[in-house]
Formats: sequence, structure tokens, C-alpha cells
Amino acid sequence: MALEAVSISTSAEVGAGLTDKLGLSASSSTLLRIVRRIQIPSYATPQVLGVDDWAFRRGHRYGTILCDLERHCVIDLLPERSAESLAAWLQSHPGIAIICRDRSDVYASGIAQGAPDALQVLDRWHLLKNVGEAVDAVLRRYRRFLLKSTTVVDSNATVSLANLLGKPSPKDKKRHRNEAKRQARYDRAQRLHNEGLDASAISQMLGISVRLTKKLLAAPSCPLRRRPPVKDSILEPFLAELTLRFEAGCHNSMQLWHELAQLGFLGSYATVHKVICRLQQGLPAQRRSSSALIPQKQRYTVRQAKWLFTAQLDSLPIEDTTALAGILEQADLAHLYRLAQNFSAILRLRLVDQLDLWLAAAKVSRFPTFRRLSASLQREYTALKAAVLLPWSSGQVEGQVQRLKLIKREMYGRANFDLLKQRVLLQR
Repeated sequence: MALEAVSISTSAEVGAGLTDKLGLSASSSTLLRIVRRIQIPSYATPQVLGVDDWAFRRGHRYGTILCDLERHCVIDLLPERSAESLAAWLQSHPGIAIICRDRSDVYASGIAQGAPDALQVLDRWHLLKNVGEAVDAVLRRYRRFLLKSTTVVDSNATVSLANLLGKPSPKDKKRHRNEAKRQARYDRAQRLHNEGLDASAISQMLGISVRLTKKLLAAPSCPLRRRPPVKDSILEPFLAELTLRFEAGCHNSMQLWHELAQLGFLGSYATVHKVICRLQQGLPAQRRSSSALIPQKQRYTVRQAKWLFTAQLDSLPIEDTTALAGILEQADLAHLYRLAQNFSAILRLRLVDQLDLWLAAAKVSRFPTFRRLSASLQREYTALKAAVLLPWSSGQVEGQVQRLKLIKREMYGRANFDLLKQRVLLQR
């Protein structure tokens, strides 16, 4: 009995070391033989079943875990994730009334074949995840509105001396020409799309890739070009000292370079000489204004913004609440926020009478991701409605999957399916 308890509770290698300390004698292979021959206790067919997948090797091979949600235990493992294997198992275990699952078409098909009379219930966490993914897809098109503050200057923007003097520099002129070209290309792509041409035909006419064409067609306005962040000059920490020495009458670049080198400056003589030339012409020491003087525009990342749109308002910090109010001044984003919050409230508060209204609103939304989500949920309407009405969900199944992964990983590569199944079921 002691060796059985050790073989069930831990891996064979660890158990072999433990038996030595307990005064028992058993090798790792002996413990494996013991755990394999232990009879798994029988169980009654559950009334409420939870179904989910687990990975032999993530992204390559999966199995299926089956849990009794009333008794909170694993009742069986299947070596594959397929509708046929699940249907065969359900046919051999008749009488199951409720089955909780994720939104996998494989499991939906298997349940329909093996237990057509059972009530399917969608997992609420996966439903919220689907809405979050739809919100994420929309927010990627509206990045420029996801501001943390009310400033209007981009964090990567720079102000040249020519701009300060009211005279555009050659670089500014070139940038304006390029922006005009991009705007004209965007306008033409939108016009051709409105005439009925697809992305492939438009890309050929404009001489750009299909991927860029799709990006232009999906954007509500001409996408802005990202500029690389401005790096501070290596001379930045020594500018104050250099300016003081220049104003004191020392205009010799070589002498000033040697003085700065003694203070720790590692740059070249040419760097110092360029600054001295600018000071002699009465210009500022730097071509760019100091970054401390430029108002910074901070944006939420799409991931951060998705959290703002899906979290409950009373759980947000006051600064996020204030920023959210500014973001929602954009009409499309306000509509997106209502869609996300209303669905969350339906699941959280069991507002089944609001479900049809939400599906209808999402169906006519201007966001393609929500229209597709509404259509897919409508196809699973019975299971969706059961998720709103019933208390059952797949949360504890996810917990059992984590326990299975812990057992698999502690077996040092010897966890083939029959041994893994034996240990998981014996530890329930």
C-alpha cells in the first residue's frame, strides 16, 4: 500500500528516492509497474460533463479531457481531439444531460453525434475572449484615438529650427510631398473599391502589394507613417557646459573638445565643432528642440485599450477612467464600447432578455468582426442561451488541465498516454 501511494503521488524517479528515505526498496521501473496494474475505480455516468482539449505537444498533438462537473473530478482521457472519438465515448455512456464546452466545432459535432439529446453550454470565458478579440481587431484601426492625455503633439515629433522661424526646411518639404502622395494613393484605392474592384485588382493598378492594399481599404483614414524615435545626442549632457564656455569667449573647437573629454565626453571633435559653428551663426546648439520642451502624446497600446473597453468601469483607476471618457468622444469607439460592455453585462448579470437585442445590434454594426461574431453565435444560439441561464461553465475543467500538465511534466518524458491516464484518474 505504501508503494502504491508513492507511485500514484509522484513521478517514478522522485518516488524511488523517496522510498529509500522511507526504508523501502523500489526502483523507478518497479513503481511504474505498480501504478500500471492498479485498478481504476469505476464511476457513474455524470449528469453534467465538461469537455476540453489538452496538449501532448502544443500546436502539434492534442487529446481530450472529460470531467464530472458535479463531483469536480476527471473521469476519462481520450488520446485524440476529434469528433469521432468524443461521439464514440458519449454513445458508450448514455444519460448525460448537460455538456459544457468551448466554441470548438470539433466538440460541437462530436456532441451532436454522440449525445444529441444533451444540452450544450458554451463556456463564458471563451465567449468573453471572443468579444475581446473582436474589440482588439477594431482598435487596431483606431490607434490614433487611444490617447492617455489631451496633448496633440506626437511623442516622436521633432521641431526643426526652420519651422520655428516659419520657413519649412527641405526635409519638411519632402515629407509634405510624400504625405500628399500617400493621401492621393489612399483616396484612389478607396475610390476604386467603391467602384467594385477587389483588393487584387486595385493592387495591380496602384503598383503596390495586396497586403498594403487591404490595409488602405480597412483604414478609416490615410494611415500615418511611423517615424523612428529621436535619440538624444551624445553631447546632450555636456551642452550646458559647452554653451557657458562659448559665452565666456572660448570659440576654439579643439580646445573645447579637449575640455569636454576631461569631463567624460566620448564623442568626436566633429560633433563639438558642428555645435560651435551653429552657436557662431546665432543658432540654437541643437537642430531639434529639447525633448523636455515638446509636449508628449502618450497612447495606450491596443492590448491596454482592449482592457479599458472590456473591464468594468468601477474597477478602473481614475486616470484610466478620465482617458476613456476622452477616447469615447469618437463615435465609432463609443459604439464599440457599448457593444463590449453590454455583452459582458449579459453574461455577468444573466440578462437573457437582452441577448437577442445584442445579437441584432452586433449584426448591423459597422464593424465586420462583430458582424461575423454575431453570425457565429447565432448558429450556436441554444448553447449561448444556456451559458447565460445556467451556472455551469468550463472553469474547473481548465483547472484539471493544469493539473494534468503538472503530472505530465514531472514524469521526465516517460508519460506516454496509458501511464498518464492512469496517474490522472488515480489522483482524482
